[in-house]
Amino acid sequence: MELLSAAVVMIGLLAALNLVLTIGVIRRLRVHTEQLTASLGGIGSPELILPAGSAVGEFAATAESGRVINLEEPTGLRLIGFFSANCGACEERLPQFTEHAATFPGSVLAVAVGAGFATDRLVEALSEVGEVIVEEKGGPMHEALDVSGYPALALVDAAGKVVASGWDLSAIRPKAEAVAGS
Repeated sequence: MELLSAAVVMIGLLAALNLVLTIGVIRRLRVHTEQLTASLGGIGSPELILPAGSAVGEFAATAESGRVINLEEPTGLRLIGFFSANCGACEERLPQFTEHAATFPGSVLAVAVGAGFATDRLVEALSEVGEVIVEEKGGPMHEALDVSGYPALALVDAAGKVVASGWDLSAIRPKAEAVAGS
């Protein structure tokens, strides 16, 4: 009986130690989450695409429609989105982007990143809301907007300056509404 009591006490102590360690891990994860959120400014990584206030570089790219798109083209406010065919976050944000782009007051330009049949689904979804350019990473649109990850979104004014940018529409939508309302 003493052996059984000792085993129960030992298991209880191990369970208590496990609980203490689990609570410590959870606290540490919360600290890391807060640090990560603070470093991203709450709206996404500014390193994915040019930050607000930056000038878009010169570019010329041929859209799937055959039209040549460039910075000089007088389009007013422009919503630009970069989506990769093999990106989980792009899959999540694509419906949000197309929904927002369908009612966007300016022009919409989307870049489907990849080649071949992998980009077909992206091209199909994005062509319903704007011009679509298919290019590999490092293409003219990537260089003009200094894109290094996906999804990457930018709101660009008629002068070619980035008004807002990020990886999520929460970085774009308020600025788009403010600019469209003025």
